[in-house]
Amino acid sequence: MSSVASVVQYPLPCPECKNYTSQPAEKLRIDRKSICRVCGNTIRLTDQQLESLERTLSHMSGCGLRGGQQDEVSEELEEAVAQ
Repeated sequence: MSSVASVVQYPLPCPECKNYTSQPAEKLRIDRKSICRVCGNTIRLTDQQLESLERTLSHMSGCGLRGGQQDEVSEELEEAVAQ
């Protein structure tokens, strides 16, 4: 999941000016805060926002794959590269 988290930008609304500021999901998971790009206010991630972020990343990491398909795709890719 870390590869997805490092490239996904997650938007956070500023409680002061209502503008959105996006940060890499990986950074938000660690820091649990961001600085508003418009007014400079510190935006703290709530527990609910963190849960939403985790669900989004979980969904995106398995997007398009069901069950054990990830392993099958990896094996097929390795076989194709070996040929």
